[in-house]
Amino acid sequence: PHRLFFFPKVRPLDSIEATLQQWSCRGRVLMLVYPPPDSDMAFEALRVYTETCPQNDTVVYVGEGRRGTNANDAFFDYLESTDWILWKIMPVTVFGDKGYEKLFVFKRLDSSEDSNVPR
Repeated sequence: PHRLFFFPKVRPLDSIEATLQQWSCRGRVLMLVYPPPDSDMAFEALRVYTETCPQNDTVVYVGEGRRGTNANDAFFDYLESTDWILWKIMPVTVFGDKGYEKLFVFKRLDSSEDSNVPR
């Protein structure tokens, strides 16, 4: 049943910018699940998501941490050098007998106030 629901809704992606800058994507959660480590895809999605709208304030990332098999250093550098904080870590079921994947929730600090309170 899940294929009948999701597959017809899958569309080719023209570009990360064209997709994430749409009005309908503003104020939504960006979810990245096992992004490839040899690509800037996760970094570019995070950068565009962050720069598009102040209400874009929650990222859910499923994968391994820095130097793992998901995302690249640019992605983790961006999270560490901007106003994102690690809000929550949750376990996930790993594939096979080894893996270090977790679900990480990042929240953006409210930069409009002089505080360290997530939005």
